[in-house]
Amino acid sequence: KKKKENFQEKEPVREELKQYWNAVHGACETGDEKQLEAALQKTEGITADEIYLVLNERNINGETILHKLASEGKGSTIRLLLLHGADPTVKDKKSQTAYDHAVDKLTRNIFRRFMGEYPDKFDYTKSHIPSALNDEIEAEIADKRKAARKAKRLKEKEKKTEKEAVKKEEEEKQRFLHLSDREKRALAAERRLLAAGGQKNVVLSRCFTCATDITAKVPFEYENFRFCSMDCLKAHRIQSKKL
Repeated sequence: KKKKENFQEKEPVREELKQYWNAVHGACETGDEKQLEAALQKTEGITADEIYLVLNERNINGETILHKLASEGKGSTIRLLLLHGADPTVKDKKSQTAYDHAVDKLTRNIFRRFMGEYPDKFDYTKSHIPSALNDEIEAEIADKRKAARKAKRLKEKEKKTEKEAVKKEEEEKQRFLHLSDREKRALAAERRLLAAGGQKNVVLSRCFTCATDITAKVPFEYENFRFCSMDCLKAHRIQSKKL
């Protein structure tokens, strides 16, 4: 006769542990913060190891209730679970932690703030949480963002001012080019008077051919005409001969 195999009967789950499991997981299903807080307090007759097992029990995909709440963005309940021992380092079958399941930035920051408050509670190097957050760090981040926005606005303002200046200069050049040579000389004399009177940023002289600003530059000249280059001078001479 074959000997009967020895086996140990599985110990039945105690009623208080069953009630604790139902209360905690039921509250997580509804996402009710107050209900979950009350359920987590009812630990009489339950060991620390049993509490850990209840809070970190995995489903068929290896996910815990912390994974589930993170994917649903239920921040306040996530914090409660972490406080009572839900482990953020537990990975599912895809090697993802609860932080990896976080639905948005607000939810991710719940984990980061908790890490900042309780740096020694878990081995966060295994949690995929990139870094801690606290009031000081958040204030520093906010200041950096504020400075970046200010710099961006300033840069945009400078670009706009530069664009307007280029547009204005092009309009001035076009007006100048439509003047006769006599009018160009008269305008130059007028500009010199304005500069002598204290007006700043006055264009004193322009090339008679292309209207480029040649103020403070040594011009190419013939007769009373001024040019930015020898090519412009030659072009003017050729044009003058045709007239």
